[in-house]
Amino acid sequence: MNFFASIKKEDGFTIQEILVVLLVGSILIGLSLSLFLFTNRLFQTWSGTSDLKNETNRILYNMASDIQQSREIIEHTDTSFVLSKGAGRIVRYIYNGRNLLRNDVVLTPQKAEFIKIKVAEERPLDENFERMPLFHINVLIGSKLINYMTEIDTSPAASSRLLFTQSKIYK
Repeated sequence: MNFFASIKKEDGFTIQEILVVLLVGSILIGLSLSLFLFTNRLFQTWSGTSDLKNETNRILYNMASDIQQSREIIEHTDTSFVLSKGAGRIVRYIYNGRNLLRNDVVLTPQKAEFIKIKVAEERPLDENFERMPLFHINVLIGSKLINYMTEIDTSPAASSRLLFTQSKIYK
């Protein structure tokens, strides 16, 4: 038997078939990696957006809760908001143009590039045609991903409205 004849009879793949399989496999792996990276980036964007919205809402609801539990407003300026919650407990919100602080603890999320907050006091009439305190709170937080604004209206609890309206600054 001839040596070259036996080589031709062996079953196997040609170099062209191997190259085609490598090319198609490389294209499929590249597309899979591209899809994975795209979905990972999309997930990180959604996750960051969701985290920022949750942090903004947490700040807003903490402020509303403090107002609802307060007995007196001590100070209300463009940059500070000070409440008395009774038994000598004071809650002080300070906005320094970059961060919001509650009793000297920074509330601004780390991912936020800026925060803007506005606490507006209104005095609508209640059912007895008396003025009652109502606070409208706007919070705007911006980052590389989004600018998110949310707002809430809140007032002191009914049990402390009388004390609240008799506070020094409210008159």
